This record gives sequence, C-alpha cells and structure tokens, in this order.
Amino acid sequence: MDQFEQANNEEMFLRGFYPWTGSLSLGEFATMVASTHYAWAIKVLTQYLKTTRAEKPLAKTK
Repeated sequence: MDQFEQANNEEMFLRGFYPWTGSLSLGEFATMVASTHYAWAIKVLTQYLKTTRAEKPLAKTK
C-alpha cells in the first residue's frame, strides 16, 4: 500500500512503467487484481455457507 500512496501519476497510470504489470498501468493492475480477488472470495464463502448449512441447518426461531 505504501507504494500506491507514494506513487506519482506517471508511476500509477503509465502503461508498462513496471515490467511485472505487463501492458497495464499500476492502477489498472491493482483494480484487476482486487476485483479478481473479491470475486474469488465471494465464490469460496458462498460454497462454504452452502456446505455448512447442508451439514448443520440453522436453528428455527419461534
């Protein structure tokens, strides 16, 4: 996070500035990675909830 906070506009938005981002800018790369991570996490959590509810249904309230 420190790198993002200290980066200037050229470092953040110039495509290919960092070789490890490929043809993306650092900002584009961060957005892509974050959104992919959140999509993966939602999928994992949804599967976990389905599994645990199937094993032990929620108690009914009166």
